[in-house]
Amino acid sequence: MDPVTAEFAVTAVPENDQRMPGGANAGHIGAWLDNVVTMMKRRPGMITATEAAQLTGLARRTIYALAEQGRIPHYRIGSALRFDPVELAEWLERQKAA
Repeated sequence: MDPVTAEFAVTAVPENDQRMPGGANAGHIGAWLDNVVTMMKRRPGMITATEAAQLTGLARRTIYALAEQGRIPHYRIGSALRFDPVELAEWLERQKAA
């Protein structure tokens, strides 16, 4: 794992984290999201579905489903699914509830 990905992995909230919506305060989630988005925008190159899942806190199967439905920006290179971290960060920002 490269240093940038390692930095993201520490920051991303695991999918089973009980502090997420329903139990967390909005300030905590907002600060976490801002931090993840900022770091994703600095990430060079394309990332895999597994890395996208780690960064967003979503399950890998959810990332694949969202891509299949055309609801998340992605690229298909041969049979591989790849994500641009800047586009993924912008998508994540648009997911904020008002």
